[in-house]
Amino acid sequence: MYDAESGVWSQSGQMASAVDWPGHAYDPLWGLVIAGGVNSLGADLDTVYVTSDGAGFNLLTELPRPKELHCVAIVDEDALFVAGGYPNYKEAYLYRKSTRYVCANWASHRY
Repeated sequence: MYDAESGVWSQSGQMASAVDWPGHAYDPLWGLVIAGGVNSLGADLDTVYVTSDGAGFNLLTELPRPKELHCVAIVDEDALFVAGGYPNYKEAYLYRKSTRYVCANWASHRY
């Protein structure tokens, strides 16, 4: 957390593991969403975390495949959109909070 008066950052919580290059998005309805990325051993991750306070981190349904360097957008109070990234920049997924369901890869469902 950042204290504007002192100009000092302090740790507010701790995730299960370190994550580099995740996709992320923030909205007051969801909190901070952190999806995929790379762990300290260099392996791509499929995990999706959400936190509303920076102290506790909850897991959502995993991404269909591990990915890094992708985009995450919060569509509304029920939906997350994940697109692009490595290893397959053509993939896109839609996650529904109400059903905990991840829609199939949209790369083969265009037009």
